[in-house]
Amino acid sequence: MSPYMFTPMMLAQTNSQVSPYYALLTDVWEETPAAEREKIMGDDGNYLSTKTLNKNTKQIMSDYKMIQYDITSGNQYTYQTDFYKTK
Repeated sequence: MSPYMFTPMMLAQTNSQVSPYYALLTDVWEETPAAEREKIMGDDGNYLSTKTLNKNTKQIMSDYKMIQYDITSGNQYTYQTDFYKTK
């Protein structure tokens, strides 16, 4: 498991309301046992090719990469929205 998944796991276990950002991280956690940069690990502990992922997992990972880019290198558009706020 990737360390950044601890918070979404805790929020899910406590039935906490989450921001859209943590909802996305929860989706990543549920779809991939572990993910790091361009590597995604399957349930058996072996790395998966992105070509073998189903359409839903590909979309979730694409969304996650886009958000990470926006935060680190992009124009930080998500900070101008309620994406990180719990409603």
